[in-house]
Amino acid sequence: MPSINMIAARRAEKRRQERNTQKLIYGIVTELGIILLVTSIMFGRLVTTRNHVQDLNDQIKSLQAKVDEIQHLQDTTASLQPKVATLTQARSNTLYWYTAVQNVSSSLPTDTWLTSMATTGGNSTAGAAPSAGATLNLVGMASSQFVVGATMMRMNTYPTIEQVTLNSVSQSTYGTKQAVSFNLVVQLKPAATATPAVGGANVSKS
Repeated sequence: MPSINMIAARRAEKRRQERNTQKLIYGIVTELGIILLVTSIMFGRLVTTRNHVQDLNDQIKSLQAKVDEIQHLQDTTASLQPKVATLTQARSNTLYWYTAVQNVSSSLPTDTWLTSMATTGGNSTAGAAPSAGATLNLVGMASSQFVVGATMMRMNTYPTIEQVTLNSVSQSTYGTKQAVSFNLVVQLKPAATATPAVGGANVSKS
């Protein structure tokens, strides 16, 4: 009987060890499965990340040409700025003097004409409209002193003209007609404060 009990105990111990071994094997297999699953997921993500990085690199390469073109345009624009500034100043200067001459000519009655016109003063940089008011020295003839006075009053109505001063006036003749010769000094406002007001040309010709 004792030997029979020993055999039964050994068989039970063997079965217990087999069960433990099976559990250990199952555990190892499960862990390996989990490791393989995690590895597969990480590998998939790595592949996806690499593909995404490659796509971004391709996009950067395709955009580089546009970036270079934009940079070229910016450089070209910067190089043209001095020319644009010069043209803007020239336009401002031209408009300043064109407006002044047009306002003077619009103030002349039909029986009044100019024989000479000169400019003085007007401090300015090259190509820019004067920052300080310039003057126009006008020499001409009119039918009477009254007409000269009316001309001065008309000139003074323009916002680009600071004031008009009668420098001299004297009796004269034009052919067989009596006339007066005059010399006017027209003080122009600086370009920064003058408001252009251009009238129609009305310069009588001798």
